[in-house]
Amino acid sequence: MGTYLTHIPYTNGDLLSLALTFIQIVETGTADAVTLETINEHGLAPAKALVASTTALSAAEGAERVARAAEAESEDEADDELREGFTTAHIRGGAEAKDTLKSTSGGRTYGEVVKLHGQEQVRVVRDITTQAKAAPDRLGFSAGHLERIETTNEALATNNAARQAAELHTAAARLTRRQDEASFAAAARVVVRILTALHGREKLATILPRFEHPKSSKAAETTQTSATTEQG
Repeated sequence: MGTYLTHIPYTNGDLLSLALTFIQIVETGTADAVTLETINEHGLAPAKALVASTTALSAAEGAERVARAAEAESEDEADDELREGFTTAHIRGGAEAKDTLKSTSGGRTYGEVVKLHGQEQVRVVRDITTQAKAAPDRLGFSAGHLERIETTNEALATNNAARQAAELHTAAARLTRRQDEASFAAAARVVVRILTALHGREKLATILPRFEHPKSSKAAETTQTSATTEQG
């Protein structure tokens, strides 16, 4: 995680942001001003092109692809569904999207760019859709797409941000798999440590409630104690 791809100026944190943007557009059928502004601020020209082309893609078709990927019985099958969705979105973007991608990819052809960066993009989107299906409320993927995008981009602006954003993403994923309170609290402490480093205690207080174990109110207390310890 956090490795720069040689063919396009993306980190995995950027890809996470882009993946969430894509899902938001698929679910709503639109790219609102906040989303476009977030992308423009960080100079992700290929992402801007993808937003433009994905908006042209019907919401129904895009949503169907993501749904199929989430229900896929194998990773290969999920990859195929998502890759097809992305490729279709790119193709429908037209000449402007093609020119934008070509100008930011060292002169590579449009087809080469889609093939090269699509593999990593598909993997990230698959991870996100899997988590969204597993814990939509606790992780805020259904109602908080833009917030997650903004959080990721804030992280990318800090020292070692790409690595920390990746660690947070991984820790949050592990959190969804903790079934007992003790292991959940241990995983939550990792999340708290990373979030505290990224945002400080004040911002952390607004994020903590998402990570409370559904079977206990003690998890929030544990994470709050951990946050205090990390800051001290």
